[in-house]
Amino acid sequence: MWRELRRKTRPAKTQATEEMRKGNVFVSLLPKALTATVCLASACQLRDTPTAVAPEPTDMINTMRLSISVADQDIAQGVVMIDEVVSDGSGWAAVYAQLCDGPGALLGYASIAGGVNKRVAVAVDVARATETAYALLHVDTGEPGIYEFPGADRPAAVAGVHVAAAFRVTGQPPPKAIATATVEPDARVVLMGESCYEPLSLTLPAGSTVVWNQMGIIEHNVVAEEGSFQSSLLTRGETFEHMFSAPGRYPYYCSLHGGPGGKGMAGAIIIIDQSVRQP
Repeated sequence: MWRELRRKTRPAKTQATEEMRKGNVFVSLLPKALTATVCLASACQLRDTPTAVAPEPTDMINTMRLSISVADQDIAQGVVMIDEVVSDGSGWAAVYAQLCDGPGALLGYASIAGGVNKRVAVAVDVARATETAYALLHVDTGEPGIYEFPGADRPAAVAGVHVAAAFRVTGQPPPKAIATATVEPDARVVLMGESCYEPLSLTLPAGSTVVWNQMGIIEHNVVAEEGSFQSSLLTRGETFEHMFSAPGRYPYYCSLHGGPGGKGMAGAIIIIDQSVRQP
């Protein structure tokens, strides 16, 4: 399930110090800004008296302050301005439309350097935008300077949580994001987001082919409750299709984020016999 890092104010310094001394990883956020800032407690520890401390492992230092900040804004001019991105190396600030309650279609991206990046301008596809959008930090781990996601340049994450921020697109409400899969003319598309299938159900005539288009950041699959079809785990950009020849109701779910009986991430395909007159 998609989890967005959100800012929280911290109580007094004494409590924060106690939390850090326990060795916990915590999220530090400021009000009225949608920013993800992750701090390793051992790196932020407050010390009353000088003590001998062993050097921090390099990988811990490198993930100390990954963050991304963006405010609500009008994108009519085709640009999203990201206030600040903090990265431990070169990477990308990517903007996504919303699908379900997480990132969906990619709207645009811009390169960033290691360290603190201020006022990062990202050119976006306004026609595919949604009223809520997401800014994500990606790490450039593939071919340097080439955006590769799906692929090597995966979103940055700390303790399994993506470094991301949601924001509202102001001004005239943009149209809903559309599917990107290339399918046969008689096929129907179901989008796979971070926590749901869109649409949740489809009613189609017998002989129809359904294509599931994986647009989520994390992996998902499609498993029929009665066992007639099952996909492998799909990464972003991959698809799965199945042709339904017999009338009936075919409920399905994601084995990682849902379950039988409509639990969690689940959906249904309803196939009707067009030769039989429907009431």
